[in-house]
Amino acid sequence: MIREKAERCLMAMGEFCRRSALDIEVTEWFTPEQIQAYRMMMQCHGTLEELAGKLDGDDPELGRRILELVEKLETHLLNFAK
Repeated sequence: MIREKAERCLMAMGEFCRRSALDIEVTEWFTPEQIQAYRMMMQCHGTLEELAGKLDGDDPELGRRILELVEKLETHLLNFAK
């Protein structure tokens, strides 16, 4: 298990253990699947924001609901980056 975590952080097992023992932050790198998911979420965010702006005049309720969805998506994006 420690070896797998060290590999995900792109460091040797000894370095991983040393940093963990000294309470130094150890950051895992994103997998290609995670990067792809983040890009898709960013694309959806922009598209939904644009759609909400276009619908605001025609259907304000739908525009408001889409903006709520955009805000939730922003929250997930910010958490993803942490």
